[in-house]
Amino acid sequence: MMKNIVRKCFALAQIRWASYTGNNKRKGWNADLPDSNITKHAIAAALKELCREKSFDKICIADITSTCGLNRQTFYYHFEDKYDLLNWIYYTEGFARLVDGITLENWDSHIAVLFETMRADKKFYENTVRCTPDTFGNYLFKVVRALFLEAVEALDNGTVPDADKAFFADFYAYGSCGTVRAWVSAGMKTPPEELARLARSRRPAWRVRVPEEVLSFRDLLQGGVSQDLSLDCGDFILRRSDGVYAYQLAVVVDDGAMGVTQVVRGSDLLDSTTRQLWLQERLGQPHPEYGHVPQLLAPDGRRLAKRDRDQELGALQSCYSAQELVGQLALLAGLIPEYAPISPAELIPLFSWEKLPQADCAVHWADGICTFFTKTIQSPVQRDRPPV
Repeated sequence: MMKNIVRKCFALAQIRWASYTGNNKRKGWNADLPDSNITKHAIAAALKELCREKSFDKICIADITSTCGLNRQTFYYHFEDKYDLLNWIYYTEGFARLVDGITLENWDSHIAVLFETMRADKKFYENTVRCTPDTFGNYLFKVVRALFLEAVEALDNGTVPDADKAFFADFYAYGSCGTVRAWVSAGMKTPPEELARLARSRRPAWRVRVPEEVLSFRDLLQGGVSQDLSLDCGDFILRRSDGVYAYQLAVVVDDGAMGVTQVVRGSDLLDSTTRQLWLQERLGQPHPEYGHVPQLLAPDGRRLAKRDRDQELGALQSCYSAQELVGQLALLAGLIPEYAPISPAELIPLFSWEKLPQADCAVHWADGICTFFTKTIQSPVQRDRPPV
């Protein structure tokens, strides 16, 4: 079949060449162009046919020339090796059309055309992208990176260094190339127009730009705390890409609406406080008091959580009475000098912020015995606790 295609291609080339002979020759015309392009397309068609039945890395030049009825000399006249041929196919069938007239306004439709081209030759692209991911990926990366770099330039107000622009362009270009590779690996199931629609319609997350400013506050337990908004926090998210408002904004609005005057929570949220204080100032809300208490942790330092199947209250109650367990926690909290079963009501007059420890506490459970031991957890915030 392929030999017949080649013969028809050469016949067509001869007809086209005849129309350019004599007085029809134009200045700058390459006399080898018709035959050259037809031959290249015939060789490319042979490779595609072979890729339907054979892995690309197992295909040799002899296979290609045998399939299209040409000799090795003709092949090497046009291509250095099979990878050079593959590059030519990628460029002429996909990337040349992709970059032609592409802009930030129409890039999604151009990407859809590339995906449609790939899907039309599904077996060929699945085969070659799997065997030579870098060949395809490098082409796509160059095109997408240039687009993202243009986007960063358009959005820049003169404050973004060139090195940062390059980083952002590289970051999103690599992500896009990875998405395309995943689409090919998954069998190209998602229609190209749907991919383009998702790329265009996905809303970005909203971030607030913070100034170069150091905020300080006095925590009821941790003492003096300071953070540099720009260095320690950075521009943080107010609304996620799915439209849901992020924790930092939601908790500030809720606390203000409910008139909250004191917030007591785990020490893992200590470094969120300066962001919330800054938002409160922007929204004209008063600042509540904050107290960040130690956490109970697993022996490896992570928070206890149901999703990790950490010890549940029911299991603890099978070994301890309620007052025994409260007594253990009260001793860890420094509210009683030595262990003794005690009720929460009895602890109320004993409570004092000055008695509470700053260190988190790890819990180890083995053979029905629960062992508590303290563990200091490093924090990025600067603390200056007053003497007790």
